[in-house]
Amino acid sequence: MEQWLDWQKILKEAKSLLVTTHINPDPDALASGWGILSLVRHLKPEILAVFSFSGIIGREENRALVEKCRIPLTPWSEISLEDFDRIVLVDCQPGQKNHPLSIPPHVVLDHHPLQPLQGNLAYVDVRPEYGATSTLVYLYLKRYQVPLDSLKATALLYGIKTDTADLARSQLDLEFQLYMELVQISNRQLLREIQEAPLRRGFYLSLKNALERAEMWRDSILITSLVDLDYPEFPAQMADLLLRAEGVEWAIAMGFFDSTLYLSVRSGRNLDASKLVQEAIGDMGHAGGHGRAAGGQIPWLGEEKEELLKRVYSAFAQVFGVDLTREVRPFLLGG
Repeated sequence: MEQWLDWQKILKEAKSLLVTTHINPDPDALASGWGILSLVRHLKPEILAVFSFSGIIGREENRALVEKCRIPLTPWSEISLEDFDRIVLVDCQPGQKNHPLSIPPHVVLDHHPLQPLQGNLAYVDVRPEYGATSTLVYLYLKRYQVPLDSLKATALLYGIKTDTADLARSQLDLEFQLYMELVQISNRQLLREIQEAPLRRGFYLSLKNALERAEMWRDSILITSLVDLDYPEFPAQMADLLLRAEGVEWAIAMGFFDSTLYLSVRSGRNLDASKLVQEAIGDMGHAGGHGRAAGGQIPWLGEEKEELLKRVYSAFAQVFGVDLTREVRPFLLGG
């Protein structure tokens, strides 16, 4: 039996509320956070409610989503946790460590596999059966009869599209039905403008460098890395692209942004990318994901970047059982 959060109870004594998500938020996180912000303001108009993000929004499509849908975001540097008596963490869980909170949230809303929860959290709704947190948030908006304009519908639709690969990663008939509802409400021209946001020249330079460094392992595993990234979402973009190469069953991309090595793993068919990346990274950092799409972060502590990349490559090779001296060739070899 589904257990729904009682938002009236959550907000009863609240005077201020903060919504936040994982560092460097993706479309699902951005749409989910905005949806919860809208729910809170609808139920309690007088409350001080803020949606704050940490890290950066670098990918062009994500920046276009924020700008064109007018998502009201406040940078993390402009808020103080002490100013809020309720904190909501969406599209993320406290144990994942890829969020900016230094104290436990009051509410957790997520679709990733349930992690060990820190402390006694009273309000938790984690449903891994959903392909996107945006789907769950949309259900709450419907449940509390929150008016939904075309901008919010477009954001939620895009959040579901990106996290489920246009429902390819979703197994729920309900999610399909909700997706189609949002299609009817959304602004499809705006959605197209977000999906086709102009790409900066730096993207193509990074793409060139990543392809030149790409290696094929056993003709089915494609892996690449960059020493420096313009923005932390690039490995996810690259992994999505590499997975489309003929014969590839696993795509892995990684690179450094500031003091962190960001990784993204994509799997073909129904292979579990989340399990694989967690096994490969181990205690070097932290990782998570949902089915065929996963990612991780490893702190860069000052060693030579290429040396850390070698260690990570070796870890993935060990998980796959690949002999790096015999079963590796350049991806672009032979054109």
